[in-house]
Amino acid sequence: MRAVDTSLLVRLIVREGEPQVIAAKAFIKAGAWVSHLVLAEVEWSERP
Repeated sequence: MRAVDTSLLVRLIVREGEPQVIAAKAFIKAGAWVSHLVLAEVEWSERP
């Protein structure tokens, strides 16, 4: 299974840079694993 890193997950949430969003969607299409650390980093990076 593929693993998702913080930058890929943020790219999917923010949806900035259409070519990269399309590539990120293609990467996770068959399924992907997201670690607790990545989720924590995304939550932390979203705070003002």
